[in-house]
Amino acid sequence: MGYSAFQRKVETTPMSMTAGRSAVLLVALAAAGAANAASAVFYDTTTGVYGYSMNQRTVSAAVQQALSYCVQRSPNCASHVSTAAPGFSAVYTGTRALGFALSEKEDGAAQRKAEAMCRRKAQDCVLALVWRETPPPTTDVPAHVAVLQQRAASAAAAEAAANAAAEAAAKAAAASKSTE
Repeated sequence: MGYSAFQRKVETTPMSMTAGRSAVLLVALAAAGAANAASAVFYDTTTGVYGYSMNQRTVSAAVQQALSYCVQRSPNCASHVSTAAPGFSAVYTGTRALGFALSEKEDGAAQRKAEAMCRRKAQDCVLALVWRETPPPTTDVPAHVAVLQQRAASAAAAEAAANAAAEAAAKAAAASKSTE
């Protein structure tokens, strides 16, 4: 099953992995704005198992997807965080530990906060993921909707042109009366 840059599956490596065996996944999403971008992390507080979702259109969609990924590995995914605010987010993992930060102003700040949270429970914490809340791309408008939108825009333009012509004619008539 494939996953896009906007949808990631649950972390499948053991939580007890060491820094030497760890792989850091850095997701660099360069788009600037973050309106309508929602991210979430669901996790099991006893095992550190987690699932995440980033850059969804709604918080509800992000939470549902993160929970779905988490419960694939643990029946105890009862805690979660979510955001729809712009910024950078990070996840650190360790032996039975998890640290996260959502919507920080800088990626370094997100990483430091997530690492500090993880290190409260374990000393083998490693960076698992960093991302920037960025809205997903808009979907293409179906052809029939595009035609309707184009017709509405044309009608509005025609109405504006007619109004401008009528206003110009009224001004010209007023000007000719004042010169008589």
